[in-house]
Amino acid sequence: MVPHEEEQTQELSEAPSEAPEVRATVGSETVDLGPTGAELPDPSQQGNEPLPERVGRFVVLDKLGEGAFGVVYLAKEGNLGREVAIKFAPASCDADSLARFMAEAQITAQLDHPGVVPVYSLELGSDGTLAYAMKPIQGETLLERIQQGRAIVREQGVGSRDWRRLCNEHLERFARACEAVHFAHSRGVLHRDLKPENVMLGPHHEVYVLDWGLAKVLDREEPPAGAVDPSASPRATQGGHIKGTPLYMSPEQARGEVSDLGPEADVYALGMILHELIYLTPARTGATMIETIRAAERNVLLAPPAELDTSAELRAVVAKATASEPQQRYHSADELARELRRVLRDQETVAYPDRGWRRVRRYIVRHPRLVAFLIAGGMVATAAIVSVLQLQQQEAVAEAQVEAEITQRALNDLQSLTSDRAREVAIRFLSYGRLTASLAAATAEIERDGTPGERPFPAGAFELEADAPPGSVRSDHYAGRLVNPRATVGLAPPGPAGARDLALLGRLQHRLRACFASPTAPLGEAAALEHAIVNHLTPLEWAYVALDRSGALVLFPASSGDWGAGYDPRQRPWYREAVQVYRRSGRTLNWSNPYLDIFGQGVVITCTQVVQGDEGEVLGVAALDISVGELSASLLRFPELAGFRHAALLDPRGRVLLTSAGGKPSSPPPPYRYAQTVNAVRTGRSGLFSSADEVVSWSVLPQLGWAVVVQADREPLIRSFR
Repeated sequence: MVPHEEEQTQELSEAPSEAPEVRATVGSETVDLGPTGAELPDPSQQGNEPLPERVGRFVVLDKLGEGAFGVVYLAKEGNLGREVAIKFAPASCDADSLARFMAEAQITAQLDHPGVVPVYSLELGSDGTLAYAMKPIQGETLLERIQQGRAIVREQGVGSRDWRRLCNEHLERFARACEAVHFAHSRGVLHRDLKPENVMLGPHHEVYVLDWGLAKVLDREEPPAGAVDPSASPRATQGGHIKGTPLYMSPEQARGEVSDLGPEADVYALGMILHELIYLTPARTGATMIETIRAAERNVLLAPPAELDTSAELRAVVAKATASEPQQRYHSADELARELRRVLRDQETVAYPDRGWRRVRRYIVRHPRLVAFLIAGGMVATAAIVSVLQLQQQEAVAEAQVEAEITQRALNDLQSLTSDRAREVAIRFLSYGRLTASLAAATAEIERDGTPGERPFPAGAFELEADAPPGSVRSDHYAGRLVNPRATVGLAPPGPAGARDLALLGRLQHRLRACFASPTAPLGEAAALEHAIVNHLTPLEWAYVALDRSGALVLFPASSGDWGAGYDPRQRPWYREAVQVYRRSGRTLNWSNPYLDIFGQGVVITCTQVVQGDEGEVLGVAALDISVGELSASLLRFPELAGFRHAALLDPRGRVLLTSAGGKPSSPPPPYRYAQTVNAVRTGRSGLFSSADEVVSWSVLPQLGWAVVVQADREPLIRSFR
C-alpha cells in the first residue's frame, strides 16, 4: 500500500499469509528470481563454512553431500523429532536454474509413489534462500550392485548360485523402478537422466528413482540452455541443450530434440541400465563426452560379453527397449516391467514370441491338464470356442482400459498445467520477496556506515507543477498526481534525528529505483525505465523504507501526498504488522493481506522486510507494493486447454480474488463455488475432482497459500487426447 493511504483501502483477507521459511543459508548464493536482472548480495562466504545451526524448524545435524544441483544436509524436525534431508538451491544459479530447482521440488512432491522419495515441505529463508525437506534414504545404488555382481562373477563364475540369485533379485527390483518411472509418465513427467546411480535399493526392499533435477513436464516449453561441456565424463549429467547422461541417453535425446521427447526416451535409458545390470558392462562407450554423444546419436551399442550371454528372451527385451526409433521400443515403462516379470516367470515375451516346439513345450508346462484332456480327444472344438470368447472378453477389457488411460492422461495434463501456472505466479512473488530483502540489507549497510547522502525532496516540492523538480510529470495511473521517476521524496517527524536520517536514506535512491527495472526497462536505460514507471508497465506500485529511530521515510517514485506535519510511518498498519510478526515469530519477511487499491488498479499486496541491526534489533522496515491484478491476470488465460471454461486466483480462505473473465474484484470477495476446493485450499492441499460434465483442478502457491484453480468441460478435454 502507499504509506500514507492504507487507511482508505478495503481489506480482502483478515490474516496475512504466514509461509514457512529457511532461516540459514549454507553454500548458496542469493539469486534474483525476478525480471530486474539486478544483482543481490551473497549471504554466504566462499570456502569451508560451518554447518548452519537451524533451518526454520529444522536442526541441522550433518552435511550429506554437495553437487551441481544443490547441497543436502541431514536435519531433525523439531516439532516431530524425525530426521529429514534438506536440499538447498545451488550456490550459483540464475533465475532459470532457481525455477528448475523449484520445479524439481514440486515435481518430486507431486509424484506420490513408493518409488519416489517423499518431499515434506518447501522452505524460503528471510534472505531468500530456497530449500526443500524430504525423506532421508539409505541403501545402495544399482551401480554399486553392478560392481558387486562383477566381484561375484570374478570370484565364483557365471554359473554360480549367488550370481543367479543376485541377477533375479536385480530384475525384480528393477521392474519396480520401471513402474515408478511409468507412474511419472502417467503424470506427464519425463525423468531424462535415468542411470544406475539414480536408482537406489533400500535395505528393506525399497526401490527409489532419484534425481528429478532434469525432469521435463510434457508439452511444456523450457528456457534456453547452455552448451554441452565437452570436458566432462561420459557418465556425468549434462544440463545444456543436450540434457542427460550420454552413456544412457536415447538417440533423439542426444540430438537435442527436446520438444519431441516422449516416454520412449526414458524407456531407452531403462533398457541401457538393464543391459548393464545383466551383462555388468555399459552398452555404450566413448573416450570423451563428444565421442559418446556421437555414438548415442547413431545408437552404436556394444554386443554382450560372450561369457555373460544370457537367455534369448532377455537379449530380445534389451534390443527392443534400446531400438533406434521410439515407435519400435516398448510404449511405456510399465510394458517393460511386465516383460521382465514374464522372463522371471518363464512366460512368453512380446520381444521374443514363442515359435514351434518352444511354444508347444511352454503350453504343456502351463496347461498340463488341458493338454492331457486334449490328447484324450474330443475337446479341440470346445477349446477353440473358449479361446474365441476369451479373446472377445480381452478385447472389451482392453478397450475399457484404453479409455481409462486416455481419461487419466487428460486429468493428469490438466493438473500438471494448473501446477505449472501456480508455480509461475509463485516465482513472480518470490522474486519481489528477494528484492525487498535486498532493499532491507542495503538499508542496514548504510546504517552501519553512517555516511549521509543527498536528502530526498520534501513532499511540498511536488504540490505545484511549475515548481516541481525536473523530470516530474502527471501520471494517470497515480490518479493524475505529479510523479518523478528520477528522484525520491522523504519526510520525517520534526526534530534533528529525522533530518539526519533523511540524509542517510537519500543514499537509497539508486536501490529503490533499481526495484522497478526489468528486461524491457533496464536500469541503465533511463528513458525506458522512466516511461515504464510513469505508465505503470511494471507490477510495482511503490518502493519505500522507514527507520525506527526517528520515523524518517523515503519513497520512490517521488510524489506529493497528504501526509501532514505529524505523519509517522511507525504508526501505520504495514509497519506495525511487520514489526509484530518479527518479534512474535522471528520472521523478517511478511506479506500483507490483499486489498483494493484506491487508484482503481485492482488487488494490491505489500511485501515488508524488517531491517535488522547487528544484535537483531529493529532498525526499520523496507516495503514494496505489488499490483496482483497486473501481475496475475495474464497468467489466468489458458488458450491451449481444450474445453477451458474459466480460471481464478483464490486467497488462502478459498475466496475469489481474480478471474480470467476480468473485472474488478468485490469486497468482501465471494467464496469459490465448490466447497471441496475451498476446504482443500484452506488446508494448503492441491487437488482435482471430476464430474459427469466438468473437471476442476487447483494448485496452492508455495509460501503464499493462494491457489490457481482451472475449470474445463470434461468431454472436450478428454476428446483432445483421443
